[in-house]
Amino acid sequence: MRTHRSLKGRKGAAIEMAIMVMVVTVSLSIVILTVSLLQHDKQRLAKEELARSITLEQIGEDFCTAVPDSQHLWVTNYPDYDITINGLEMTVTEKDSETVLLEISLENNGGVYRILRWDAR
Repeated sequence: MRTHRSLKGRKGAAIEMAIMVMVVTVSLSIVILTVSLLQHDKQRLAKEELARSITLEQIGEDFCTAVPDSQHLWVTNYPDYDITINGLEMTVTEKDSETVLLEISLENNGGVYRILRWDAR
């Protein structure tokens, strides 16, 4: 009789232990998956921000290069942005938005242009 009770007690402990191991394994898997997804999203946002920053830098360079000729044909290369040029000043906003992304002011010293302000946000 003792042997029978002893075996019955062990089976119950084994089942509880197996359930506990499964719960811990599933919980750790969920944590790893969640952290991976969050890191992926952060990386995607960082890539988008870097691409936008590079585009804004290129817009600023194009403006500074084109100022002496007063030709602004390069503006059509950036359809996602509203580019406003007023003499030696340029403002870049997002399309259909009031959010200013870049402001540049230049100064003309006898044909030599100098950057007074380059404000990227």
